[in-house]
Amino acid sequence: MGEIRGVVQNVGLRHTACDRGKSRGVRTTLAEEGLQAATVNYHLAGLRQAHIKAGIQVPEWGTMAKLAQLRKSISCRRAMHCTTGPEREPVSGRHMAALHDAWSSSGDRGTLLWAAECMCFYGCLRAGEALAPERVAFDPKVHLTWDDVSVDSYEQPRVLNVRIKESKTDRLRRGATVTIRWTGKWLCPVNTILRFMIVRKVGPGPFFIDKAGIGLTRKIFVREVKGALNRAGLDSSYCSCPMRSI
Repeated sequence: MGEIRGVVQNVGLRHTACDRGKSRGVRTTLAEEGLQAATVNYHLAGLRQAHIKAGIQVPEWGTMAKLAQLRKSISCRRAMHCTTGPEREPVSGRHMAALHDAWSSSGDRGTLLWAAECMCFYGCLRAGEALAPERVAFDPKVHLTWDDVSVDSYEQPRVLNVRIKESKTDRLRRGATVTIRWTGKWLCPVNTILRFMIVRKVGPGPFFIDKAGIGLTRKIFVREVKGALNRAGLDSSYCSCPMRSI
C-alpha cells in the first residue's frame, strides 16, 4: 500500500499540467512502475472513502484539477488494456415469461421471487440495491425496508415509489427515489409488488422477506434466477448487475 501511495504522489507531482503530453507521461510512469491502472484507481477511491467516513469534507472529483487529470490518465490506460468479457443476452419478454412460469406455481415463495424480479427489472436496479448481501448483514439504514416502498393509491394504483438509500454510485448516501409505473398487463410490476405486500404485511426487517421472517438475500436470488433460466433452456449468465442484461 505504501508503494502505491508513493507512486501516486510521484505521478501527481511530476505530471500536474492538464495537457495531452503530460497525460501520456502519467500512463508511461504507471507502466514503468508495473502497476495496473485499476489498482491505483481503487487506492485513490479508498483514500477518498476513508476521509468521508472520518467525517472530513472531501471536494467532488471534478473540482480537483490535478487529481481529475490523473484519474483521466488512469482511465485511458485501463481502456487500452481492458479485456472484453462474455457478451450477455439482453433481458427480453421471453426471459421474464420463463421466470414467471417457473415461479407462478410456487406459492408464497414464488410471489416473493417474482416481486423481487419485477422491482429489479422495471426499476433498473442492481440486485444489491433491493436485497441485502447476506442475512446477517442487513442494515435498515442502508437496505430496503417496508417504509421505503410506497404507492400513490391502493384503490387504483398507478405509481410505485422505491426509496434507494445507498447504491454503488452513491457512497455519500444521498439516496434516490425510483418510480415504477402501472402497465395494466400481465407483467405489471405495480400489481405484482402489491400482491407481495399483501402476503408480507407490515413489519420490520428487509422488504423482501418470507413468512418465516427470513429475508431474501442477493446470493439466494441470483441462484434462483439462474436455476429458473437454466431449466427453461435460456442464457443464465446473470450477475447482480442491473437486470437490463443477464
